[in-house]
Amino acid sequence: MLKNKVIVLGISGGIAAYKAADLASKLAQAGATVKVVMTWEATQLVQPLTFQALTGNPVVTDMFEPAPLSAITHVSLADEADIIAIVPATANIIAKMAAGIADDILTCTVLATKAPIVIAPAMHNNMYVNPSPGRISPNSKPGALLLFPRCMGAWLPALSDTAGCRKLGKLWVLFSKRSVKMVI
Repeated sequence: MLKNKVIVLGISGGIAAYKAADLASKLAQAGATVKVVMTWEATQLVQPLTFQALTGNPVVTDMFEPAPLSAITHVSLADEADIIAIVPATANIIAKMAAGIADDILTCTVLATKAPIVIAPAMHNNMYVNPSPGRISPNSKPGALLLFPRCMGAWLPALSDTAGCRKLGKLWVLFSKRSVKMVI
C-alpha cells in the first residue's frame, strides 16, 4: 500500500517529535519514500541526522538550504508528495496553517501542496480547547485529516459540523458533515 508512495513527514517542535522517528522508520520499512521536513524548533529536540539515517534521505530544515538550480525546495516537496503528514503538529504550526502563514520550510510546503494532509496535534489539553482564532478545526486546511489522541467532549460543541465520535478498532473517528476526521 505504501510502496513507491512519497510521504513528506513534517515535524514541528513539540516534545512528541521523538515519536516521529519511529513513524519515519516504519513508513520507510513499508516501502514508502519518506522525505522529512523539520522546523527549527523540532531540530532542537531531535537531530535531523536521526531521520536521515532512518529514511535514507536528506532532511530539509531550512528554506534557504542549497538546492539544485532547477528546484525550489518547498515547491518540489509539495509536488512530489502523495501525502503530507505533520507529526507532531504543535499549536503553533496548526495556527500558522489555519491563518495561511508560510514563514518556514514546513508551512511553505503545506501551503504549496495539493496532496492530502494528515495532522496529528500534540499539545497540552488546555491548548486543544483554547478558543483562539487559529484553533484546530475542520477548517484548519481544506482536505486535512485531523488525528487526535482521543475524542474530546469539550471540542464537540466547538465543531459546528460535527456529527459524532466513535471508536473504530484502535482508532477514534470524529465524523463531520464535511469530511471524516480520524482519531488515534
